[in-house]
Amino acid sequence: MSFLESLSQWWSVSRSSVDDLARAVTVELEVIAAYDRVIPHVGHPGTADQLAQFRNEHAKNLSALKSWKRLVRRLPRRTREKRDESPSKGFAGLLAATDDTEGALREVRAVEELAQRGWAGLSGFLPERVGKLVERIREDEKRHLRFLDRLIQSRVWNLEEHVPD
Repeated sequence: MSFLESLSQWWSVSRSSVDDLARAVTVELEVIAAYDRVIPHVGHPGTADQLAQFRNEHAKNLSALKSWKRLVRRLPRRTREKRDESPSKGFAGLLAATDDTEGALREVRAVEELAQRGWAGLSGFLPERVGKLVERIREDEKRHLRFLDRLIQSRVWNLEEHVPD
């Protein structure tokens, strides 16, 4: 696709579609912040590492979305500012006394559900590159929610193995 074709696609996107996309990106930031808050309180290495992977997927998607300048101009200033988007390392090796895995899973599940509704609610024309990314994000949200539901149902926080000695 030539530069002019790409530019033409972007300018054919309605302002309301760009605004909807900007709102979804803002929620995406909340999802990342929630993961950053809760990961240090998860006392199960595998669970913390999986949550870190989900958080990093959100950060990667956010970075890709922020590469489109028309969208960035529609974002609130606090959203446009440079944030620490370095990958989460996952399990921090905290003592089991700080383990709040149940609370962590429920919190990130709630924000993932909010994000899923935001991405599902996008309508209108989007350029092909953005549309493909939005579809991938929608699929990621479904996968994240399925995994979180399984962890909550299995009550992973009650398992015998916590932090290794």
